[in-house]
Amino acid sequence: SKLLRAKPEQSLIGDVGRAHGDARSAAASLAQQARALHLFDILDAPETQAVACIADLDRHAAVYATCAGLFLSLCGGVVHKLAASPCADVLRCAAQLLRKTAARQAQASDVGRLEAAVDAVGRLAWQPGSAAVLLIE
Repeated sequence: SKLLRAKPEQSLIGDVGRAHGDARSAAASLAQQARALHLFDILDAPETQAVACIADLDRHAAVYATCAGLFLSLCGGVVHKLAASPCADVLRCAAQLLRKTAARQAQASDVGRLEAAVDAVGRLAWQPGSAAVLLIE
């Protein structure tokens, strides 16, 4: 009976870990696409290529939003409290990069901010015990 009670919790922890991995992977893909967009902007690429790159960035952002939303929906309490802002920062930075690119004001540092946000998602403590220790510190 003790083993039966442990399995659903272990399964949920596995699901959270898998969802975190998916969010981390989707965030990395989004950052890669942001680097490509910035390169197109620097090289003054033809409009058709830039539009395709922006569409790809939008798709990567949508995939990330789905993965991050699933991860956050599986997190509870302390983990959710610690993870919500870093997960949202990735989308905020991507949106800011798009606005600046559209205004022809994007800098490498804007891509760097997105990459820093992506790194923060990768470092999230998604296990409740680890997250609680971080919250206390």
